[in-house]
Amino acid sequence: NMSGIAGRLFRRLVGRNQPVTRETTAQIKASKEQIFAKQASDRLTEDSSLRRKASPIGEFSSPLVHKTIKNLKQIAKRESLSSLSAPQVGRSLRLFVLDLDPPSDFSVIINPRIIDFGGIQISEEEYCCSLPGFTFDVKRYPKARVEYHNEEGVLIEKELIGLPARCFQHEMDHLEGKLVTDYANSPLDFKPIDDKAVAPGVTTVFSDDVKARRNARKAS
Repeated sequence: NMSGIAGRLFRRLVGRNQPVTRETTAQIKASKEQIFAKQASDRLTEDSSLRRKASPIGEFSSPLVHKTIKNLKQIAKRESLSSLSAPQVGRSLRLFVLDLDPPSDFSVIINPRIIDFGGIQISEEEYCCSLPGFTFDVKRYPKARVEYHNEEGVLIEKELIGLPARCFQHEMDHLEGKLVTDYANSPLDFKPIDDKAVAPGVTTVFSDDVKARRNARKAS
């Protein structure tokens, strides 16, 4: 059974009742790689919704905010994510959900800010569902004192340590239009989770983006 992108490509290339040959399988694979590379390139461009600075939320009880929160929780649970931000689902809002106290429900983080950091930055591998298939080496602080509003509009201040602190910093980056690839200094700073499952074109897209940003930093 073929579904999703692979199924659509198969039906388009060979028809519903045609036998699968080595040539059509190669066509499907090549087309999938082109699509995945194009998706990765679109997400890295400056025009991407992931590159925009998200807008503060003024009305916490608005239908849009409630709908976005529900959507974020559903996706985060389904994909077993520790956190997920509104810009990642196409909403330019300063909002994310974070698994602060498992197995409790996700905490809703609205209009967050980081008051202070603690400790020395540590480099660890991070995964981002917006750039799937890879892990990225990112330096972050192990502690963070943060402030945010919850779903009811109550202002909360917390001291986060370890994974919650890292996830909070990761999602704050999304609200500022920053991606994990921005931390890479070379293609060695990211690697595929599974070499066999990653389209070569995506690796090239990430490498080119890292090199371009590194050159821009040198020139500035």
